[in-house]
Order: sequence, then C-alpha cells, then structure tokens
Amino acid sequence: MPSVTTDLWEGADTGAGVDHAVLHGRQCISCGLRLFPPQAYGCPGCGALADQLLAVELPAIGRLHSFAVVNLHPVLPTPYTIVEVELDSGPLIRALFDPEEAPAIGERVIGQGATYGSGTELVFARAEKGPQ
Repeated sequence: MPSVTTDLWEGADTGAGVDHAVLHGRQCISCGLRLFPPQAYGCPGCGALADQLLAVELPAIGRLHSFAVVNLHPVLPTPYTIVEVELDSGPLIRALFDPEEAPAIGERVIGQGATYGSGTELVFARAEKGPQ
C-alpha cells in the first residue's frame, strides 16, 4: 500500500496539549490554492508556474469525507480503514484510520504518526473521543 512517507509530514504539538501531525504542502502565491502532496509542476487551479508554489505546513486536522474498509490485502494485516479527510487548510487527502475506532462521515479528525507494520504511518482518529 502506498503510504504518506515521513518526509511528507512530521509530528507537531499545537501548544494547547493537542498533538497532531503537520503535512509539508505547497501554496500558490497567485491564487492561494493549497496542495498536498507537494509537486513542482505549477498550480492546477490558476496555471501559475512552479516558482509560484511556496512550501507551507498544513495541520493534519479536518473532517472525515469518506472511508473504505479493506478486508483483503496480499501483504498487510486486515482489516484496515482508509479515509479521505478534507483538511481545514483545504486539501483532500487519504490516509489510514485508527483501527480501534469506527469512522463516521462528517466527524472531526486529527492525524498523528503511529506505528503500523514495520514503519510509521499517518493515522487519523476522532478529534474528540466519546462513546462509539
């Protein structure tokens, strides 16, 4: 399974006692569009050239847009859940979801680094823990 590698994100502390990851993205200085993953081909929103894309940090905080449970995989242990998260900063990304929780579309989620298999992956979980 392709993963969000650790050179694309890192752990962070908001200073409010809430830990979350920070994604390394790009922002177009012409139109303001934020992109993840970063790319160097120019802005897909306005067509600005690549030199108009600045590096930005995107907090891994957003709203769960959709999810799918994977029950069969040739290598990874199953089941696991893949989610699409619309980040508060704009981009829609895909990542793993906490295997101990049941996802619900529309809920607030926070991404953190977590051990998965033999590496560290970006894993989202509910922003506010409560009854399931």
